[in-house]
Amino acid sequence: MRHGLFCAKTLAVWTAGVILISGCGGGSDNSAPSEIRPTAKALAMGRVQEAGPVLNVAVLSLTKVGEKRISRTVYEYVFRISIKNSGSAYTGFVSSILSAGQGTTVLDGQVNVGDISADAVVMPADTVMLRHDRTIAFRPEALVWTFVGVPVAEIINGIVVPPLPNPALNQSTLAGVDTNRDGIRDDIERLIAQKFWQDKDSLVLIRLNMKTLQSALVSPSVDTVQASINTFRCTRDDALLTKLDEVARAVLDTPLRRGTYGKVFAGVEINREGC
Repeated sequence: MRHGLFCAKTLAVWTAGVILISGCGGGSDNSAPSEIRPTAKALAMGRVQEAGPVLNVAVLSLTKVGEKRISRTVYEYVFRISIKNSGSAYTGFVSSILSAGQGTTVLDGQVNVGDISADAVVMPADTVMLRHDRTIAFRPEALVWTFVGVPVAEIINGIVVPPLPNPALNQSTLAGVDTNRDGIRDDIERLIAQKFWQDKDSLVLIRLNMKTLQSALVSPSVDTVQASINTFRCTRDDALLTKLDEVARAVLDTPLRRGTYGKVFAGVEINREGC
């Protein structure tokens, strides 16, 4: 019996990312840059460029709430930031400045945001502190931010599942989004909870099968392929095999995933000896 479609599982975890902010500049030898001088004026951040895996979050603005003169040209500034979350809700969310431009030193770059709702704009009470030499123009676009947060899990039919992943990000790689790092894509775990929650016995096997299929796709080897086959090779229940096939087709939802599946399982025979 040749290997057909069947396969995978999911859950939720924290993700981190780096976002490079684009914005404005200005300044002179003896006075604060015009963007900094007004005490309560927000600095528009402009275009956002992503660098590496990121959450769907951006810093929209800096608002100066304090300043202190250190020397003739060096000042310390305290800013509040506004953050836009275009993705799912997070808890324990932290935003940090990874690095700054020339003339700027980060004294306290971490902002503890806490909980942030989906599709929300917030201005946390926590602040950042920067030291800047005003002989050099202050460049908000040179700030590089990192974001870390724990996705708020959802409950579907009594089963805890991760939040719905960003479709573009989820389909951009072979592995997709697995925020809890349990070996199953988030969208597949949600699908299993939506469609097969009533059959508790089948649910366990479906999740195991999806997990082993994902492992065979992402880390192909004799062992991972055999582990995937072993989860269903002795199954005679046609209804269960149909369920496995349905979820497997959801796993193989891009040309890259289907192509990889074809290569990994090419010519594989299912041996039911001992069943």
